Amino acid sequence: MADKTKRKTILVADSDKETRQLLKNFFIVKYNVVLRQDGRDTLSWIQGGNFPDFLLMNIDLPIINGFEIVKNIRSSEYFKRIPVILFSEKECAVNKMMALKTGADDFISKPLGLEEIAIRIENVFQRIDDYYKSGCEKSVFN
Repeated sequence: MADKTKRKTILVADSDKETRQLLKNFFIVKYNVVLRQDGRDTLSWIQGGNFPDFLLMNIDLPIINGFEIVKNIRSSEYFKRIPVILFSEKECAVNKMMALKTGADDFISKPLGLEEIAIRIENVFQRIDDYYKSGCEKSVFN
């Protein structure tokens, strides 16, 4: 069963400092929030053995874009089950389709609706908790 006493960690990756700070200020009340500003730093942090409970990431990251990061973590046995929401300033069907095809769980266009993101994240966490309660192995998600 999932440990409900442990604060979950959300990794927020965006090159825009204001967006990172906005997301941190909103989510810090309930979660640990880790901020990264480019794709290389984001991927290095994850590959360094850190395991966020959720990844909220802009597709337009410098150095390594969000699509490439999702492809990378989805190809890893250890990291492939990290839930991911990608977002972008550009609302277009191509970005949304590419996000879903690369393995993102969801795609949102800016401006970001903080309450909407919170509900989407909580829904994922609830499904994971329900999975644990059903008697399935915790190692599937961790």
